[in-house]
Amino acid sequence: MNPDFHPVVSGIYLLIGIQLILAFVLLLYKSRKSHLVLGLLCLLLGMWFFRRFFWDLWKNYPLLIVLIGGYKEVFLGPLAFFHTKLKVFKITRKEYVLHLIVPSLIYLHYVISRSFFPEYYLNIRGYSSWLLQIFLLFSYSFYLFLCLRLLKRELKKVLIQKAYIKVNWFIKLFFSFQILNITATILSTIANRVFPDSEIWITYINGYGLYYTHWILLMPLHIIMSVYVIIYALGEVTALKKFFLPKNIHVSKPSPTNKLMIEQKVKAFFSEEKKFKNNNTKIGVILEYLGITKKEFDAFIREKGFKNYSTYINHLKVEEFKSLVKNGATKKYDLTSLSEMAGFNSKATFHRVFKEMEGLTPSEYTKQNTSDA
Repeated sequence: MNPDFHPVVSGIYLLIGIQLILAFVLLLYKSRKSHLVLGLLCLLLGMWFFRRFFWDLWKNYPLLIVLIGGYKEVFLGPLAFFHTKLKVFKITRKEYVLHLIVPSLIYLHYVISRSFFPEYYLNIRGYSSWLLQIFLLFSYSFYLFLCLRLLKRELKKVLIQKAYIKVNWFIKLFFSFQILNITATILSTIANRVFPDSEIWITYINGYGLYYTHWILLMPLHIIMSVYVIIYALGEVTALKKFFLPKNIHVSKPSPTNKLMIEQKVKAFFSEEKKFKNNNTKIGVILEYLGITKKEFDAFIREKGFKNYSTYINHLKVEEFKSLVKNGATKKYDLTSLSEMAGFNSKATFHRVFKEMEGLTPSEYTKQNTSDA
């Protein structure tokens, strides 16, 4: 165990670490990518505790270096951003590669050099540690900016208030601790390197200053942040939500008033803001915006005469295409361009869906409506 920590603190930290890893295991069984990404965040945070407390156990074993060793912090920023973005959008392979390529190279360099080239690692450890701290400060600041911008510009429009507040607090707590922690580490490094022979500077900056910063600010914030991450993660597991609700609470069927409210929200979400054109918009986003379950939403869709969510979205796209035709857009654009403007990303799908719903081809419909004009 790490002698720098009081046994009580060590016990609290280890308990939190175990809970974070258990949260990862629970989220691992969920099929949604956002759950998997959140689970990886919990796993990395949980492994941080074990790395701190069992330093002597893992430091000389390559496999344990990979499992609970350092430098995994380089992935925290991208993972937090992925989880936030997956609340609304899908993430392409290109985006995954773009955000993970640099952290992966940094991490691989650390693992390979520490495991197989120990002399080389010892020679560059001081420089690589300094570069890592600078990189992490930039990474955390950059991804905090990206996440907050995404929350303000996109998620605030589609998430219900409770869901938005939950994600907002998660991002701010998560990155505030990471930035404060790495800033304290950088100050400590500067004190040791710039004033190596100055007892005053080392005593007050690296000694009293950082000591009290750690115990008064960073440690409580770390505990609060870790506990919030656990609660946040468990709140994402649908199967566990029933354990947090009183047994006498039941989900009732939508009343006529609720149905009208749902219809108005759906109309605002799809028709007025034309969210149906965004092929990356997921059903989970709509459910959070409406504040209803998937079962209730499916029932609403069937009442409107549509087989499923996909059929309803295609109906909105077809109606958008018909509106463009009636408004004279055919004078400026061809049918393929109009189908893309309506939200279809495939010419073949557009023709098939339009023929199924309207009983005639897009060309036939266009000729009929332009000739009538």
